[in-house]
This record gives sequence, structure tokens and C-alpha cells, in this order.
Amino acid sequence: MVFLRLFLITLFISFPVKIWAEFEFNNRCQLALKEAFALRTASAATLLDEEKKANPANLVPLLVEDYLDFFTLFLGEGEKDYKNLRNNRDLRLRILEKEGTASPYALYCRAEIHLHWSLIRLKRGEWTGGATELNKAFRLLKENQQQYPAFLPNVKSLGLIHSVFGAVPPSMTWVTRLLDMEGTLDQGIAEIHTAFDGSLKQEPFAYLKEEAVLYLIFMEINNVYDKKRIEIFSRELQDKGIPDEARKRPLLAYAYATFLLKTGRNDEACKLLISFPKAGNQLPFYYLDYLTGICLLNKLDTNAAKYFRFYLSRYKGQSNIKSSWQHLAWIELLKGNREGYLRKMSTLQFFGKERVEADKQAEKEARGKIVPNLALLQARLLFDGGYYRQARNILSKPVFINMRATSADSLEYIYRLGRIEDEMGFENEAVRYYEKTIAAGIDQPFYYAGNACLMLGLLYEQKQQYTKAMAFYRQCLKIDSREYRNSIQNKARAGLARVEKKL
Repeated sequence: MVFLRLFLITLFISFPVKIWAEFEFNNRCQLALKEAFALRTASAATLLDEEKKANPANLVPLLVEDYLDFFTLFLGEGEKDYKNLRNNRDLRLRILEKEGTASPYALYCRAEIHLHWSLIRLKRGEWTGGATELNKAFRLLKENQQQYPAFLPNVKSLGLIHSVFGAVPPSMTWVTRLLDMEGTLDQGIAEIHTAFDGSLKQEPFAYLKEEAVLYLIFMEINNVYDKKRIEIFSRELQDKGIPDEARKRPLLAYAYATFLLKTGRNDEACKLLISFPKAGNQLPFYYLDYLTGICLLNKLDTNAAKYFRFYLSRYKGQSNIKSSWQHLAWIELLKGNREGYLRKMSTLQFFGKERVEADKQAEKEARGKIVPNLALLQARLLFDGGYYRQARNILSKPVFINMRATSADSLEYIYRLGRIEDEMGFENEAVRYYEKTIAAGIDQPFYYAGNACLMLGLLYEQKQQYTKAMAFYRQCLKIDSREYRNSIQNKARAGLARVEKKL
């Protein structure tokens, strides 16, 4: 099949396509893209073959085929697939580069292919190649926007790029200056909201809806601490029928379950994931199994182990491998098997790579060789699932309060109580614990003090006490913790930008 596709693409190159090429995102192409987002790649490929036979002048199938390669490589991370499919990128771009700009899709299709491969390469750790692809996508989209300012797909993709560059840590801003690229998370979110709304109102762009929703969900998760904003966004998703679609669409299921999990609705996330139908006619998507394990473990349900084991046995990529072993080790600890915990933490060092934050933290715990405090681990898991009262009950036990804790354990204990009180709406208690966390942890390598500053900044911003909010955001940016630094400080920078506009 790979050789057949390469042959067909080569045929395009061999003839003077510039004379007769066109871009028609017709119903068949839209259906093929919808099948691609359902990970039914074989069905999508069949539709594209039909389109190429019926309308050989149409170049839109090149873009949809690139989506198929993107999902295969981004989700599967297969090294063999990467070697087999990467030449497709060059062949497709060679065809599209022969086109002028008579259609807004000419530059857009090229930009999307570069954008797909930037994400693929960045996930593989190919930072220079990924940044170069992203820069090419950005340039093409800006040029296209100048010529076709009302072209909605441009807005969707520029929104993603602006969000990416708005999250670049200060240590890497030289890259954005070098590439002359800029953007903010809020700018990107606003643009993708525009694309999402437009996809519902403009029939020719209906195919943008699912992609825009996926981007929006993961971007809005960054605003999880703004409860009013999250509540509004959650209602918007409900009104647009996204929860119902998530029960049938695997990528939406993953995104919406993640949203539920991050907003303290762990039971709903579990129900969605466990009931999601397993289909044999789609690209394997083992992240759903990994996330199911996370949700179950947040309830302290040790049946989560089978989902992590399944993920490890089937997934051939590198992401979340170390994290899966870490969670299996935690399950051993919850069952009272300290030796089992140590064995699994030792094992994780031989598998996976430290590309995503979860794997970095798993490797760090394994190298530290310090067994987590059981009560703190239970409280952390319950808190992550939104079971705040249960988490507080665990931390309120006299046997825990009176124990001789290490400095790290004492700091986490104070911080966790602050987070619990905050989520339960006990503001004064939350402030007291956050301030104690900052005082005790400001010079520690842990993330607790930095995140406590961020939480206080957000709290005072929501109370419209902008001077206090600014002070805590600035303090957050000064704390050089080794854990989650980029994520925490990106949120602090965004908060600082917001409050500075209001003073």
C-alpha cells in the first residue's frame, strides 16, 4: 500500500499539474477527514482513492493523506513507520509547491503539512527540525492570511502556533526572536474559538470543528484554576454536544476525559473511558488505556494495574512508558508491598524516554530511591481525582500529623492541605497554608512553593486585588524549582500579563 501511494504521488509529479490542478474540499474529502479523526485510516484511504479516481485534479487528498500519516506517527511513535512515511512529506510538498496562490488552499495545505511534521519531530525530540517546520508553517499561513483574510482554516492553525509560542519558556525565547515568531496562549485560544464558532456557522468549514475542539480543550485546561471560565467553557461544550460525540470519537474521548479529570470530575472520566467502544477497524489508540489507569488509580482502585500493563504490552512508542511503571509501583505500595514498589521503580529506568513531563518525574523518583509516604501518596491521588474531602480526611489522621516527616514530606503536607482547602472553597485556610508553603519551600528544589505563589496570584486576581496578584505572580517567576517549572511559570507570566492590563 505504501508503494502504491508513492507511485500515485509520483504520477502527479510527472505531469504538468499546474495546468489542471484544483483544490476542492468536497463532501468526500470532508468525510475522509472525519474518518481520519475517528482513526479509521483504512476507510479514509479508501475514500481518498475514490476521490482521486473521480477527480484526479483535486489536490486536497494530499492534505488528508498527510493527516493519516500524522496520526500514525504522532500516536504510534513507531520508528519503522517514521522511516516509511517521512518521504511522503517531501513528495506532497513538491506537488503543492508547483501551485500558485489562486486558491487559499494552495498555501494552507503546504502550511498544514509543515505543521504536522513539526509536531511529529518535536515529539521525537528533533528540536531544530521541528522548529524549522513550525517556522515554515507560520510564514505560509501569514502570507495566506494577507491574501485571504477571511479564510477560516488559517485562523485555526495560527491559533495553535500562537499558543505554542506563547508557552515557550524564557530560556528558549531566543529561538522565537531568531525565527521572528510571537504569540500568547490567550491569543491562540481566542483564534481557535473563532475557528470553532465559524465551523458551526459556515458549512464549507464544518470539517474544522473536531480539530478546533481538540485544541480548545487542551488549551483551556491551562485555565483550570479559573473556575468561572472553566464553568463557562464546560457549558459551551455541553451546548455543542461534545460530550455525546466523545462517546464515539476516540480523540474527543481522550481530550474530554482529560478535561473532566483536570476539573475534578474523575468519576465521569472513568465512566466515559471504560464504556468507550473498542473498534477493530481503527488505528490503535492505547493512550485511552493509560488514561483509564490514571482515573482508576485516582480512586485508589488497584484494578488500574491491568490498564497500565495492557498499555506497556501493546504500545510500541516511548511516551508514558516510565510513568506507567511508576503507577504500577504506586499500586504495589498501596497494597502494602514495599519490595514490589522498589522492583518496579528499578525496572522503569530501563524502558521509555524522558520526553514528556510524566516520564521525567517518574525517572526522577526512581533515581531518588526514596519511597513515597503512603498517606501523602493517597492524598495526592485522591486530590487529583477531585475527591477533596477524602484527601483531607487522610491528612487529618493523628498518626500522620504526629509522624516525624522528612522536610520534603512536611512541605508537601502543608502544600496539599492548601490545595485541598482552596478547591473546597475555604479561602482563608488556603491562603494560610500557601503562605506557609512559600516560607518553608522557597529555596527547595520542589514545585510546591512556586505553585503556591501561582495559586495566590490567581486567587487575588479573581478577587480583583490586582496589586497583590501581581506580587505573587512575580514571586513565582523568581522561584527556580526543578519540577514543572515551565508549566507553572508560563501560567504566572500569562497571569501577570492579564493583571498588568488592569492596573
